Order: sequence, then C-alpha cells, then structure tokens
Amino acid sequence: MLTSAAMSKLVNDAVLDPIFSLITQLDIERVQIIIDTKHVMSKEKWDELASKKTRSLEETEYVLSTFGFRSLDHFSKYVNLLITLDKKYGIDKLSKNDQKHFSDALRKKQYDSILEQALMERKHSAKLGPGTGGVPSECWKCVYDYRDCLSASYQVVISYTPLTTYTTSVNVSTSGGISISTTEFTTPSRATITYMNTSYNPQQCYDTYSICIQSCMY
Repeated sequence: MLTSAAMSKLVNDAVLDPIFSLITQLDIERVQIIIDTKHVMSKEKWDELASKKTRSLEETEYVLSTFGFRSLDHFSKYVNLLITLDKKYGIDKLSKNDQKHFSDALRKKQYDSILEQALMERKHSAKLGPGTGGVPSECWKCVYDYRDCLSASYQVVISYTPLTTYTTSVNVSTSGGISISTTEFTTPSRATITYMNTSYNPQQCYDTYSICIQSCMY
C-alpha cells in the first residue's frame, strides 16, 4: 500500500502528463458530442439491446455512442490511452485499493481543472469560431449541472482489466461503482459487449439538461 505522500506524487505527476491531457480532451469531447448531437438513447432502446445475446457492430457502436464515443475507433483510442497511462506509472501493479484511490484522485483533479480553466467553454468556442453563436455564457450552468448530474449518479467511469495479451475487459460504471456495461476489447479495434445493466437510464441527466437549456436560451 502506498503512503499518502507517494500517492500524491503519483497523481500529481500523472495529471501533468501529456497522455492524461489527451484523456481529458476526449472526456470533454464525449460530453460535448452528446450535447451537440442531442443523441441520447431511450430507456426502451437500451433495454432492447440489453436483452440481446449478441450485438452487431452497428449496435455496439450505438451503445458506445451513449457515452459520447463517435465510433469504435474513438472508443479504442480512449481505452488505449488509459492503458498506456496506467502502465507508464505502474498503476496496473498496485493493489486494487491503491488503483481506486489513484483513479478517484486523478478524476477529482481533472474535474476541478475543467471547471477552473473553463476548458469545456474554451474548446466549444474554438470549435465554433468567433461570432458563430453556440451556448450563451449564462447557459453554461446547464452544461455543468448536466456534468454534475453525471458525476453524482451516472458518471461514466471507464476502467479495464487485462484478460489476455490482446484482450481487455472494459467496464463502464457509475461513480458509486455500479456497473453499467462491460465490453471485451481486443487489440487493435474489436469490441464485444458482454453486459448491459437494465437498471441504467441514459435519459435521466440529459432530460434535465434539455429543460434547463431550453428555458435559458428561449
């Protein structure tokens, strides 16, 4: 078990790592993809796909899009970055408790940094370009309330467990540790969803966001 000082140094080093900067960029991108495309799977569709024994590539990508991934390649890039970061800092060799402590501390620093530096707003503005509109400054509270809702109950926490040299089990769970879905990811880019939690409701936080943004902008 790592000491508090050793864990703190590990987290601080990882936060400053370019790999983690890329992960943060993708996390911001995932939330914005959902907001920009207004793509949220209905509870009925989620349950329909969850009931299937196997799913096509298109259905697999549709499930992944619920978490803001544009494609299997987009998902693969994210997972590979997580694995690369963990291996670089030896996280995969730590105890399960230390691994969770590291992940929780890292995500907390990421969250604070996104808020303090207004990273979502800056990325959004850069994408739109000057004078093209978008989310008014007074409405960004809706975006952050949406992200807070995800963090509180339906946060997409993505973790992995190596199964073989080439296959990794990728688990999407809530911040409370409740599994949402499990995908077996095989290098370089094959994914098979092996579990979907039927108690999960993809619409819950987005419905609140939609009401907020509509009332703010109109």
